[in-house]
Amino acid sequence: MCHMDTFSISGYYLEQGLEDGITQMTKKSRDERQQFVWNFPLDVTFKSTNPHGWPQLIVHAYGIDFLGNDVVRGYGVCHVPITPGNHKLRLPMFVPESTSMLQKFRAWTFGTRPEYVDVKVLGQGEGREGMIYIFIH
Repeated sequence: MCHMDTFSISGYYLEQGLEDGITQMTKKSRDERQQFVWNFPLDVTFKSTNPHGWPQLIVHAYGIDFLGNDVVRGYGVCHVPITPGNHKLRLPMFVPESTSMLQKFRAWTFGTRPEYVDVKVLGQGEGREGMIYIFIH
């Protein structure tokens, strides 16, 4: 199952359509690509006076764990396409990890994984000012 939210920074207003929604359940394809396909028609209209803060889609995918609980399998973010029509989007997904061994043990014991309380945080740029150093020899 996949849950979708729209997010926009100040200046964009949802004029028409749904702000969020849930798709159907799906299974991984049996070929070498092993893809998941969600058929989720998205029909939204945003209105703004400037192009700053282009709206984004925030996707969070859920799956069933070995205890039968719905758990987060991944989060992904992409910008809403500029033009209307059919679009095929490829979203890199990531999963948050526990920050301590105690939290990892608790997550394993109770079958609960770390989740975002407010997924709209993923669409914001604050707190992502980290520096990565790459050394090539």
